[in-house]
Amino acid sequence: MGERATLTGYFRAYRQTLELKCQGLDATQLGCRSVPSSNLSLLGLVRHLADVERNWFRNVLAGEDAAPHFGEDSDWDAAFEGAAPEDGAADAGGNP
Repeated sequence: MGERATLTGYFRAYRQTLELKCQGLDATQLGCRSVPSSNLSLLGLVRHLADVERNWFRNVLAGEDAAPHFGEDSDWDAAFEGAAPEDGAADAGGNP
């Protein structure tokens, strides 16, 4: 198995796990923080993983210069910081 197939397999497993966790939740529930002092939410994880995949496939493997959708290259927490419950509905319809 090559590097791309291995990477694709890992991402497939992560996507399926996260999809199961998010299944049946509305936008408010997706954006709900795990604890009040944390910026961790399922919506933040979805946004973070979208940017991680974008980086690996577009920047690393394809040699492109694709900026993250959610934040800056130097601030990977931006995907979590900006993931508020009211953003869930808007993010659900976004393009990759």
